[in-house]
Amino acid sequence: MFGAGTSHFQIGENNNTNAKDDFYNAYIKNIKIYKEDYEAESPQIHISDESIDKLIVTLKKIGANSYRFSVPWARINPSEGVFSDDELNRYTLLLNKLRENGITPIVTLHHYTSPQWFRDKGGFYNKKNIQYFLEFTKKIAEISYDGGVEYFVAFNELTNLIGHERLLFLNPNKPIQNAVSNVKFYLNVISAIKSSYNIIHDTYNERNETAKDEIKIYPKVGIASSIWEYVSYSGRFQNIYDILNNLIFYLPEWLLRKHTDFIGINFYGVANKPFIDHFPKWLRPLYNNIIAKDVENINNSYSISEKPFNWILKPEHIKRILERLNKIYGKIGKEILITEIGTYGDKEDDVCKFYDIIFKSLEEYIIIQKIHELLNNNNIKTKKLLELIGVTIWSIVDNTEWDMGHVPHFGISSYDNTTRIYKIKERAENVENGFKSIKEIYNIFEEVIKKKATPYEFLDTLLSQDTDDNYILLKEIIKGNEDLKNELINMKNKMLAGRRR
Repeated sequence: MFGAGTSHFQIGENNNTNAKDDFYNAYIKNIKIYKEDYEAESPQIHISDESIDKLIVTLKKIGANSYRFSVPWARINPSEGVFSDDELNRYTLLLNKLRENGITPIVTLHHYTSPQWFRDKGGFYNKKNIQYFLEFTKKIAEISYDGGVEYFVAFNELTNLIGHERLLFLNPNKPIQNAVSNVKFYLNVISAIKSSYNIIHDTYNERNETAKDEIKIYPKVGIASSIWEYVSYSGRFQNIYDILNNLIFYLPEWLLRKHTDFIGINFYGVANKPFIDHFPKWLRPLYNNIIAKDVENINNSYSISEKPFNWILKPEHIKRILERLNKIYGKIGKEILITEIGTYGDKEDDVCKFYDIIFKSLEEYIIIQKIHELLNNNNIKTKKLLELIGVTIWSIVDNTEWDMGHVPHFGISSYDNTTRIYKIKERAENVENGFKSIKEIYNIFEEVIKKKATPYEFLDTLLSQDTDDNYILLKEIIKGNEDLKNELINMKNKMLAGRRR
């Protein structure tokens, strides 16, 4: 699956005359930029047949065959026990349009925001309230089956959501109380995700019992975890970083390993995004004076010096993350779905460079993973790497970036609410070419497996100087990637040594 994504809040779907969600109300109250006309500024791309059609055209322009989006809980479920037929019909329309155009929907149930009435009852801080999220999940699962939905993201970025909760809803002068609340919130959400996983599978199983074999659907449910890879460039703090990496970014996936069908990762290639949001105030001087300086001492990286983030980027860290995921989950054998990947900025050269490095790294991983798969298929014992089943660019269009407003531009297009016209950016071509390349790699390996080529002969062909029309792309990739070339040579030499024995 290759596509792009949005979330309902970020494209102006959080609010209508009957239901405002908790983030909208908190932003209007606390953050100056939301005194402006939020709805007029946000790209409202799901509101009609015409707007959905234009969205699909834009997705196809980048070669996308999937679309990740979130369903607006506050609009669909505007008050306790009440579900809006109009909003459910709008969701059905979107699913039908996507299916008619061969685009796989990836449906997110919770992308940060909740209905205001749910917040007023205590939200996820009160364990009794989990039932309301599960009622919403059940309703969406029933309609999603009819819409042919296979992939669900139950929750987006639990760790980051806690940071938003602290910013918007907790009293900064009560650190101990906040810490207790954070733990309670975290554990209740984990419990809610486990139950939502069961509800989706149970709902689909019930429907499958009466469905014909050819239309049965077997759902895959996961979460999207925001994952950053911190490296100590002085080497002094790497053990600390590894502990923090695992506890902050990988823990939710591990706690939910029996209640997820794939590993969802959101990656933005940032080498200097601080841990500071997760630090209590009394620890922040330690962070600022020691750890942050070490993180900033980065070689072979580049920065996007535009406000509001001023990120230092290390997009090739996606390889470190995939390596870590294989260490953690290799024996479990789950698939990996990149649920968000991208960067922001108006300097196209910087953003295009980011995507070029990302796709080069992904190509390398896929080639190695597929060769290991080929070895295993030929009864040659080797490690099994987790399969990458999809890449979702964030985002399809410039949108609202939470408390930052409309300033950071992540979209591969911009959108005019008046004319309903998308303007495709230069970076879209890099994304389209990246998708084409990865698709071709998968197609090549499908053919290799069908032909039952021996792994040694296949590697020998890839590494030889001879031209081969079947493997032109792979040869070009290997030629331009010394690390990949060396790894393939080592694999070939190991097989050769095994033959001699």
